[in-house]
Amino acid sequence: MTKLAAFIAASLLSTVALAQGYPNRPVRVIVPWPPGQATDIAARVVAEKLQQALKQPFIIDNRAGAGGSIGTDAAVKSAPDGYTLLAASSGPISIMPHLQKTPYDPDRDFAPISLVALVPFALVTHPLFPATNAKEFIAHLRANPDKYTFSSSGTGASAHLVTELFNSMAQVKARHVPYKVARRRSPTSWAARSATPSRPWPRPSGTSRAVA
Repeated sequence: MTKLAAFIAASLLSTVALAQGYPNRPVRVIVPWPPGQATDIAARVVAEKLQQALKQPFIIDNRAGAGGSIGTDAAVKSAPDGYTLLAASSGPISIMPHLQKTPYDPDRDFAPISLVALVPFALVTHPLFPATNAKEFIAHLRANPDKYTFSSSGTGASAHLVTELFNSMAQVKARHVPYKVARRRSPTSWAARSATPSRPWPRPSGTSRAVA
């Protein structure tokens, strides 16, 4: 399973901006997630390269909250001149509009520019969890329905849906615990009680173990 992350402009570049030679001033890049989250990391890498290539600052503006919809809406309400970009991810663009009413329409309000990253998902647990591979993991959860929890950045987020799909296919039951900030999720916070599917990012050695 993968999560798509892409840069999306708030609107098509205006003919005026193109005529003047784009960009001729700093460009704001809205990230609808907190610093250190996967989309934020991808946005910062790309912004740095764009800044080097186009000789203009690409400034990261973190607007986290409400599952990414706050920052996404801020991009919609910006001037349609190509100087505000959105580091978009599947949650607020592909998932949320189908689950609840959003103040924006992804098809109407955005023009895609480029795919930036494909982010894999990994199944990780606390090192003391009594399973070292996927087969043992599934067997243990089947023997202990609803005993364990899994985390995500919020209800309806891609990590939540991917894990619910895994639970359904593996015929296991685990309780969902949404976190307000994705990077705060950690198997250590649940000790040996939790099984935590999550996107991979650097962690101190020994704080988690990948089983699939």
